Amino acid sequence: MSLRSLRTKLIVFWILLVGGLVTATNLIAFRTAIDAQFQQLRNTLMAIAATGALQIDGEAHAQIPPHPTSTELPVYNALVRQLLAIRQANPNIRYVYTVAPSTIPGQWVYICDAEQFEISLPGESLDITRYPAMADGLNGPSADLAMTIDEWGVLLSGYAPIRNREGVAVAVLGIDMSGEHVVQTQRALNHWSMTILMIVLAAAVALGILLAQWLTQPIRTLTEATQRIGEGDFDHRVPVHTTDE
Repeated sequence: MSLRSLRTKLIVFWILLVGGLVTATNLIAFRTAIDAQFQQLRNTLMAIAATGALQIDGEAHAQIPPHPTSTELPVYNALVRQLLAIRQANPNIRYVYTVAPSTIPGQWVYICDAEQFEISLPGESLDITRYPAMADGLNGPSADLAMTIDEWGVLLSGYAPIRNREGVAVAVLGIDMSGEHVVQTQRALNHWSMTILMIVLAAAVALGILLAQWLTQPIRTLTEATQRIGEGDFDHRVPVHTTDE
């Protein structure tokens, strides 16, 4: 094996070692930061949904028939104002609405929607199988386990039960919060991770070259001495500065 080949292998080994360690560390730190931010968002959503649901009168909510003409009822418009107040108190909230189970398995219906444009009318069907956390909202505060990317954008939804006087859940308050800031944070962290990785790899290359030269220098000295002795210079001596090979 030539010295150049040995030096190259040492440099490659060093770069792979450092690159692997830095990549693994970055991935762990990146995943930890994202998980912490996502869990904080879920907890915030569930708290907002639970607080908002307590403000809604379950008895009045039950008076809204699941039919588009219900938008003309005073009780419906009073509920819309309540939902708008919840949304205005939290700038990151995109949509606030209430839904209730229907007689069709796997299908729920919208009851009230605070959206001013593209409103979901009372009685409009909703496939509950797409949102398993929504069904859990009948039992207590819940939130999606992952971001939802659909026709409404990047969202994370939280839910809480709306109860009547007997404490029975008659509907669910749904709150959709924009997940764009989480996505932007992920992109920023990914950008910084790649930047750090490139800097560390560049430093590893420079250090690897120096390390390879330092490790192979004694071998080069011995090789040169062997050549000189082979050429007949029997008085040549190899300076030894260490006790290892």
